[in-house]
Amino acid sequence: MHTREALEHITAELLSTTQTSPGSDISEDDHRLAAWWFLQAELLGLPAFGVAMAGREIRRLANAEAPSDNPEPRGLIDARTIPGHVALAAAVRRITNSGMSTGVHAIALRNVGALGILGSAARELALRGMVSLVIANSPPIVAPWGGTAPAIGTNPIAAATPRRQGAVVVDFSTASITVAELKQARESSSDLREPGALDTHGRPTLNALSAHALLPASLEGSLSGFIVELLTGVAIGRDWEHGRSALVVAIDPEYFGTDINSTSEEFTQTWLQAGGHLPSRFSALPHSAEQAPATFDLSPEDFWKKLRSS
Repeated sequence: MHTREALEHITAELLSTTQTSPGSDISEDDHRLAAWWFLQAELLGLPAFGVAMAGREIRRLANAEAPSDNPEPRGLIDARTIPGHVALAAAVRRITNSGMSTGVHAIALRNVGALGILGSAARELALRGMVSLVIANSPPIVAPWGGTAPAIGTNPIAAATPRRQGAVVVDFSTASITVAELKQARESSSDLREPGALDTHGRPTLNALSAHALLPASLEGSLSGFIVELLTGVAIGRDWEHGRSALVVAIDPEYFGTDINSTSEEFTQTWLQAGGHLPSRFSALPHSAEQAPATFDLSPEDFWKKLRSS
């Protein structure tokens, strides 16, 4: 599939789906950036978060209720009638255009659908010179550490920092298994990988169909997921009928007099010299859609099937 053609088609489909209230600043550029993030997932070899997710999000909003006429608080984007990636892209744009007068800027998202790979948004802010944090909650499907029933979602976390010639991006789930893995295992009737999940009685199981609660990645993973819920669901609101909550935070190092390229390089070298692994999944991606490969590994037939199939 030709990359430029795919970008245009996804952008157009997202635009046709979006409903905004009067005075909304959601722009075509936000839709284009969102389309680019869907294609980033394809380039990263994560198709569950690519064109197929774009199609699901478009179909989710096909019969969405009309947007509210009530004005939004300045720091909030209500994405009830907006594709999740578009709302996330709008948050990145708002932060970039804010002037960062306080050195730290945050945008909250409420009633969001799919958000895909949060690292794409964190990376975008880092490429624009900011240190970023992007977090999101989701409906309860993960048990607390030592627990037996769902209490929080997989609650992903992404953070990024500028680095000479690019960015360093960390993106992970606080659960041991993602919802995408669980769904794939159920569809293929295959077992979950260790450590598996818990059934309705709180007993360990590898049977995907019996899974009632996923397990946290660790005690630290459980507490990290708890913190994500505090900063999203508790601070912004929880309404699973309409979607999830997310928070985008950016720090402008220049405001604090920091040479971010030097400090970032110093830290990453310390990490590497100590035997650490520097996250590099995003390093192979071009910095912009204009620099992307001319084609990507998806046939036009499969592209349209994933984007428009019911």
